Amino acid sequence: MIDEILDESENPPVIILQADHGPRNTFIDGKFPTEDMFKEGMRILNAIYIPGQKYDLLYDSITPVNTFRVVFNTLFGENYDLLEDTNYNSFEFAPYKFTDITDIVN
Repeated sequence: MIDEILDESENPPVIILQADHGPRNTFIDGKFPTEDMFKEGMRILNAIYIPGQKYDLLYDSITPVNTFRVVFNTLFGENYDLLEDTNYNSFEFAPYKFTDITDIVN
C-alpha cells in the first residue's frame, strides 16, 4: 500500500503509521505488572516518512503527542512548541486514574 501511495502521488506525501500502545498492562496472578511489562506496553509503532528525508527534528523518545508537531514544524515552517513526552498507565478497574510511568519506561 505504501509503495502504491508513493508511486501514484502527484505531490510527495507524508506518511505516518502510528499505534497508540503496545500490549496492555494487566494484573497477572493478582500482581502488578513488572517494569518490563510497562516498557513493553509503551513501545509503539511510530513510522514516519517525510519527503526529502528531513528527519533532524525527530528523536528517539518522541511520543505520539509530538509526532504531528514535528512534522508540521519540519515541512510547513510552523513553530509548534513540543509538549513533554510523558507516559501514563491506567488499569481497567480504574480507567480514568492515570499514573505517570515515564521514569519507569525511559
